[in-house]
Amino acid sequence: MLADAAWADYQQDGIIEALANKQALFFRVVFAPTLAGALAANGDAERLRTFSNRLESGLRRRLASQPRPINSLVETIVLAKSGAP
Repeated sequence: MLADAAWADYQQDGIIEALANKQALFFRVVFAPTLAGALAANGDAERLRTFSNRLESGLRRRLASQPRPINSLVETIVLAKSGAP
């Protein structure tokens, strides 16, 4: 498990807004492209940006109101090609 670095910072400085911003940005970077792509298959850039902005803003409000660490599971997959060169 990978510890939440934003939570560690929050425990040091106590700045809830910084915690919520960092955690919301993490979710935006990791999940927004996939979610937005499923909602707007035509690739309308403005629509995708609006969705991502609203997702991040809503998450920021929620995360600031209920602070807690968001630990991540980290997995490594090793693929090896066998057979023909």
